[in-house]
Amino acid sequence: MHLKWIVAFLIIGYTSTQACDLCTVYLDLKPNDFTNSFAIRNRYRQFESDYINNPLFSTRISNQRVGKGNINNKHAGQASDDVGYGEQFTYAEEYNSYDIVANFFITQKLQLGGSINFSDNYIMQDDSIVDNIAGVGDLNLLLRYQLHSTTSGDSTSNKLSHRIILGTGVFLPTGKYNQYSVVGYVNEFKANTILGTAEMELDPHLQPGTGSIGYLFLMEYLLKYNKVGMNSNFSYRVSRMNKNDFRFSNRFNANSSAFAILKLNDKISIMPNFGLSYELSKYDQIDGTDYIDSGGEVLFLNYGINLSLNKLGISFNYFQPGIENLYGSQPLNNRRFITQLTYYF
Repeated sequence: MHLKWIVAFLIIGYTSTQACDLCTVYLDLKPNDFTNSFAIRNRYRQFESDYINNPLFSTRISNQRVGKGNINNKHAGQASDDVGYGEQFTYAEEYNSYDIVANFFITQKLQLGGSINFSDNYIMQDDSIVDNIAGVGDLNLLLRYQLHSTTSGDSTSNKLSHRIILGTGVFLPTGKYNQYSVVGYVNEFKANTILGTAEMELDPHLQPGTGSIGYLFLMEYLLKYNKVGMNSNFSYRVSRMNKNDFRFSNRFNANSSAFAILKLNDKISIMPNFGLSYELSKYDQIDGTDYIDSGGEVLFLNYGINLSLNKLGISFNYFQPGIENLYGSQPLNNRRFITQLTYYF
């Protein structure tokens, strides 16, 4: 199915503004394309589905998919003790990332960027928080080179223009990746005394960091005529195994959006945009074995707005899940958005 979606991107045309949320890289089209910048960004993702509790497996009601409980199970293998046998419960995962981002132009064609984030991630069961892990994430460094351009200057200028940008990056394992969660208690009875020992579990997907070096390769294409345009970016992240013998799957992202530039005056412009975002990853692995209930593909409808106020930029983009094919019994994509405040200098 994913091949059909990729072909659909090519038919739609080269088109804008968000990229690679899974691998924590976000490439946005902005009025100050050739200006150094510093930004603060918030990324939010939520996954949610209804399940029926069973000691051996949890059945996801949505789309009637079933995932068997397993040591390599990522999501909702079994409900907490508060949910009785055969009862329905809502399972949700929420990922919050607060990023600090900087971009500098070494030359007009060569740009060096970097970002680091603080993550605050939750697992929810109905209205209760059953797990929360927070901390500093991995450091991302990105080098982008403008391979071809028909014009220079910012993207709000008139005339027909197009350009191609290639990039490569590295993810350094600076983030926390060994934070354990309490998933239950083992009771031991001794001399009229009950001793409870916490049962701990390490969930690699809930961690702020990956614990391993990763590499990123990307391509961007911009086509603009007067006040309208289309922009596409494609990225591929390569992950390596960490010290826990866990490896995230390599991941592919493609984003395609159309935009319009509405200049209110010399200092203020508004850029609405809409398009498609696609993500694909295979199974993650632990000890060389596929990690059950991980990976899949999803196609989002994305739309948003960028507001430029002289040296300040404010952007908001929302991702509405459309078609998705997740492997195993994973909670479905619910909502996702990215908000960013940028200062240009």
